[in-house]
Amino acid sequence: MARQDNWGGAALILIGVVFLLSNFGIVPLRDLYRFWPLILIGIGARMLMRRRGAGSGPDSGPPPPPP
Repeated sequence: MARQDNWGGAALILIGVVFLLSNFGIVPLRDLYRFWPLILIGIGARMLMRRRGAGSGPDSGPPPPPP
């Protein structure tokens, strides 16, 4: 579950990078506002892929303990 705990930190880093790029004039914020639905689509696709891969096949469970 450690991967899910990192979302908050990753989101803060992403927001910081966006504002930094805006301050340097590389990517104006008004251009990013047009593409905000892509973030939602990406999050939804990731959730679907994670859910689809969670219970498929005999190897989906935890590995057996070592002897």
